[in-house]
Amino acid sequence: MELNKKEKELIRKLINGTASKAELEEVQEIMNTPQGRQGFDEVMDETGGEFKADPQAETDGSVDDKLKLFKQRNNIEPVVPVIRISLWRSIARYAAILVLIAGAGFYFIGNRNNKAQQQMASSATSVKLIDYKTARGQRATLSLSDGSTITLGPDSKLSYPESFAGNRRDVYLQGEAFFEVAKDPQKPFTVHSYELETRVVGTSFKIDAFKNDPLEVSVVTGKVRVSSLVNGQKKQLATMLPGDHISWFKGQPTTDKRDILETLAWANNKLIFNNQELSRILAALERAYNVTIDSKKLSGANEKISVTLNGRWPLNRTMNVLAATAGFQYKIEGQKVTVFSK
Repeated sequence: MELNKKEKELIRKLINGTASKAELEEVQEIMNTPQGRQGFDEVMDETGGEFKADPQAETDGSVDDKLKLFKQRNNIEPVVPVIRISLWRSIARYAAILVLIAGAGFYFIGNRNNKAQQQMASSATSVKLIDYKTARGQRATLSLSDGSTITLGPDSKLSYPESFAGNRRDVYLQGEAFFEVAKDPQKPFTVHSYELETRVVGTSFKIDAFKNDPLEVSVVTGKVRVSSLVNGQKKQLATMLPGDHISWFKGQPTTDKRDILETLAWANNKLIFNNQELSRILAALERAYNVTIDSKKLSGANEKISVTLNGRWPLNRTMNVLAATAGFQYKIEGQKVTVFSK
C-alpha cells in the first residue's frame, strides 16, 4: 500500500526541516512501517535528495543509506536543537553504516610541526596572522571576524587573520579545538592542521591535531571535506557528514562513527573516552590539568578503556575515577602525578 498525499507531504516537511513537533511524532509512526520507509525513498528522489558521493566513495544506494543520509543532513540547520537530537534518535535505528572515504595511504615524511609552520608562512605572505595560544590547563573561546566561534583546548594554538579577505577563510590549528563556523557559501572555511585540510562552508566539528598523535576530525553538523597535503600533493580523503570521524596517522586514513553528543560534550569541558588507550587519556589529563604524569611503573598503558570525566572536577576526583576504571594506583605531589600498577 502506497502512502497517501498527506503522508508524503509530512515526509517532505521532515526533509525540509519545517515539520512541527506534532508532525514529527506523526512522521515517526509512518516511518515505523515498510510503506513509510519506501515512501521516504521516493520523496527523497523527488526532492533531489540522492547523495552525490565522491568518485571513490562506496555506497549500496539502499533505502537505509538514504535514511542515514537524511538523518545526517537534517542536523545541518535545525530550528530547535532539542528537536534535532530527538529526530536523530528517532530514525537512527534505521541507519546503515555509511563509510565515505577515498584514496590510499601516504608515506609519512618528516616533522609535521615544521611542515605546518611552512604552510602558515606561505599562506601568510599577504595576510598578517594573529597567534592565540592556550597554556596547559587553560581553555579559550575565540570569536572571528566572520562570526565563527572556536573553543580552543589546552596547550593549543590557533592562527587566524584579523579579518578575512578575498574569497577564502583560512586558519591554522595545532592542538585541539571545536569549530562553529558561520555559514558563507561564497567563502569556504579551511582549517590547516599539519598535513590535513578540513574545508567547510558553515558547520560544526572538532579537530585533534597534536604532534606525533593521529590527526582526527569529528563532525557534528553539516558537511566537511578532509584532504591530505603531502609534499605539495593534495589528496581528498573523505566527505564527512554528522557522526562521521576520520583519523589520519602515518599516511593511513581510517573512518568510523563517533557519537555527536560525545563531541559536543568536549566543547562543554566533559572528557569522554570510548575504547581509548590509557596512555592517550593520561596525556589529555596532563594538558587539561597542567600536570606531569609519570607512568613508567604502570603496566598496561596501551590497554583501551572507556571512561567519562569532567574537566571541572578537581584533579584528585578525576584520578580517583580513572584509577578505579583502569585498575591502578596513583600519588599526587604538587604538579606531578605518579601512576603505578596495583
